[in-house]
Amino acid sequence: MLVCALLAAGCSPQTKEHLLRVFFTGAGTTNRPPVTASAAVSTNAAVQPSVPTTPQVVSSHKAFTERNCTACHLTAMSQELRFSGSDLCLECHDKLIGNAKYVHAPVNDGRCDLCHQPHESTERFLLTRKAQDLCLDCHPLAQMVKLRGHATMGTAQCVSCHDPHRSEQKNLVKAQP
Repeated sequence: MLVCALLAAGCSPQTKEHLLRVFFTGAGTTNRPPVTASAAVSTNAAVQPSVPTTPQVVSSHKAFTERNCTACHLTAMSQELRFSGSDLCLECHDKLIGNAKYVHAPVNDGRCDLCHQPHESTERFLLTRKAQDLCLDCHPLAQMVKLRGHATMGTAQCVSCHDPHRSEQKNLVKAQP
C-alpha cells in the first residue's frame, strides 16, 4: 500500500523503478546505474524522446536467476541474510579458499561484497567493477610499480599473476604451470 501511495505521489522515475523492483522481485541492489529520464532530443521542429539504455547484465548469481532466494536469505521475502560475512558465500563457494596458506584480506574478513555483487553485474564473476580497478582501489598503481616485477606492469591485469582469493604462495601469487 505504501508503494502505491509513493508511486501516486509523483516520486522520481528512478525511485519508482527502484521501489517496483524491490517490491515485486525483492532485489533492489545491483550495480546497474539507475535508469534516468533522458532529456528530449530536438531535430528541426520534431521532438523525439530518447530511450534510456540499461547496461547489459554479464553475470548473474545462479541462486538469484533461479529465484532461490532462501539460498542466501532467511525467507524468500526477507532482506536478512542466513549468515554474515564470507560464511554465507563460502557455504557454496568453499573451494575459493579451501585450506590455502594465504587468503586475501577482504575474503578473510568476510567482505566478499567489496568486490562482488550478490545478484547480478555488468562485469564477469559478479564484480562490482573491472577487476583491475578493484585491485587498484586498495593497491595504488604508484605503489605497485615500486615493487619487484611491477615496474613495467603497464596494462597487465593483476589477476594474470595473482589469485584474488587465495594462494599457497606469498602475495597471492599464482602457482606456475
